[in-house]
Amino acid sequence: SDLEKERFLREARLTSCLQHPNILSVYDLGLDEEGTPFFTMEFVRGDTLKDIIEKLDAGDEDYAQRFPLSRLLELFIKICDGLAYAHARGVVHLDVKPANIKVGPFGEGLLCDWGLAKVLRPERGESAEKSVLPEELPDGDILNDLTLRGVVKGTPGFMAPEQAGKERAISRQTDIYSLGALLFYILSHRLPIEGESHREQIKNTREGLVRRLKDVAPDRFIPPGLAAVVRKALALNPADRYVSVSTFRDELDRYLLGFATKAQRARWWERLGLLAQRRRIAFKVALGALALLIALAVASFMRVLGEKETAEAARNEAQENLRLYKEETEVSRALSESIRETALDFINDEDFLNAPGKIKAITSHLEQEPDPEKRQVLLEYLALLHFVMQDFQQAGECFGQIHVSKRYETCRDLAVQYGKVKLDDEWLSATELVALLKELKRHIRYVAYYMTYYH
Repeated sequence: SDLEKERFLREARLTSCLQHPNILSVYDLGLDEEGTPFFTMEFVRGDTLKDIIEKLDAGDEDYAQRFPLSRLLELFIKICDGLAYAHARGVVHLDVKPANIKVGPFGEGLLCDWGLAKVLRPERGESAEKSVLPEELPDGDILNDLTLRGVVKGTPGFMAPEQAGKERAISRQTDIYSLGALLFYILSHRLPIEGESHREQIKNTREGLVRRLKDVAPDRFIPPGLAAVVRKALALNPADRYVSVSTFRDELDRYLLGFATKAQRARWWERLGLLAQRRRIAFKVALGALALLIALAVASFMRVLGEKETAEAARNEAQENLRLYKEETEVSRALSESIRETALDFINDEDFLNAPGKIKAITSHLEQEPDPEKRQVLLEYLALLHFVMQDFQQAGECFGQIHVSKRYETCRDLAVQYGKVKLDDEWLSATELVALLKELKRHIRYVAYYMTYYH
């Protein structure tokens, strides 16, 4: 019929104005001597994407080797490039599906069949350069009027809800929906929307009842980044889809480069995993270095633990020897020259271990020590022993009998201060002890250590 001839030539005229490596070219069109319309296209050998997916789903090993997921995504990106070009020229395809994609033997990816295409009016504020110029394409109003009105136009499973009767205008987001359905089909080998009948499938499309990828293909690995891209592209509301094919394509570039897609909203550990995949060698080196550091740390810890046990045994032995010495001192009560030297050694070492025994020994020694200088040293040390034992009243009495060296003036002042508020048979609370320790100066930190030890 004349209408069919006009539609036939419309497709040829529209396609001939779209000159892009990923759109099938039209070289000539017209009427022959008998008035029959014709147009001449480039001849491309190869399969359609639909044929390829069916072979892959059937387990064809040759096709599995030729078309891994990365290869299919490269072909998909080429189709996106062609469609982005058409959108920039003001044309939407409206029938993007595997059967309309020709895959050549040398990596060609061609988008065919522009029979349902529509010329969009330039949007408000859009420059004329983005749309098809008048001399390049006939009037869009005339071309669009040639399509059948009131009829569902598109392929169920790949058509957008607005093509299935949803009260929304056709736009570039309509093709983006079809691209999302096409990516769904590539990943799962199944349609995103199905139904018991053609009418039910159209109804499910209008309602946006898109199946989940992991439910459709539970045995296939679906990268989370691509699954998120599919969900966004198949949104029921066009405003929730990608704003352009270029934005959609950028998501695939991120995935192929090993980055998280924006739609994925990856958590930090997911981004870290992707970084490890992108930098495998660096991560192997880092893990090796980390393992070596852990081994060294464990070895050092075991060594320190062994030294600590040795020191603990030595300390226990020393304490036991000191206990025996105290018993011997209690029995003999004799302050021999050796005991005097031992008391002075205590002072020189600034050692406060076994303070109660040392207090008894030095107290006994002071009763018979006539030398004022030695008494000065012994009383100061005795005051510090009482101080670490929190016997502040006795420490204050000892400090009061001597001229305290500048180094221990803080201890004297604190002994006087706390001796007024605490009995010697009581212990400070944890809060009071912390307050006291904060007042001790840095150069007598070891006094704080022993005070904490006895507490």
